[in-house]
Amino acid sequence: MKVREYQLDKLAEARRLQEEMGKLHVVAPVLSWQYEIKDADGNIAERGVGKSNSYTRNALNTIALFAGACSSSIISNSVFNDGYISVKDRNGNIAHPTNIIRSDNVPFVELGTGTSAESLNDYSVTSSGLTAGVNSANSIFNSTTRKLITTIACTFYNNTMATIDVTESGVTLVNDGVSSVVMMLIRDVFTAIPVAAGETITWTYVTEVLYPA
Repeated sequence: MKVREYQLDKLAEARRLQEEMGKLHVVAPVLSWQYEIKDADGNIAERGVGKSNSYTRNALNTIALFAGACSSSIISNSVFNDGYISVKDRNGNIAHPTNIIRSDNVPFVELGTGTSAESLNDYSVTSSGLTAGVNSANSIFNSTTRKLITTIACTFYNNTMATIDVTESGVTLVNDGVSSVVMMLIRDVFTAIPVAAGETITWTYVTEVLYPA
């Protein structure tokens, strides 16, 4: 079985810094991802794990709106830039941040084949051609580490006749009551991960939120 590791030293450093910031009652989520590829017979062919690099502007605006208690004077439904609180859906439409309110649906993992560099203003991934299964999200509070650990996962199927090179991943939320408004909160880009015809790839994002004692 092949094993790939991406920026694990930086992931360890992020967790160390989170612990130090927690002592100052500063909250800083740590993000990571992992994947598992199985062949057509169900055998594990490859596993990987890496540090997630990229909260998007949508995600940071969510933090600023709710945790930052920002002024209503900077809320916008037309400007998606520094100094304004708005959201951009995956079709590129700018909307009022009330669209941040999530529905009862779980967050969605998305995989793509785009190679553009990670950017604060990312709002979508390029369709991979893989068939997505059912998304799941589970959260558990660890009373020892005082971390709320959330895993967001989805299995994708390569039902095509060709190998698909996955090069990007992300997490999206669906707006409450407006299913057409889908907002990307996380996007990561990495070296190609080939998924052969007939194989499946299960992709899992992990968020870690430390609660100071």
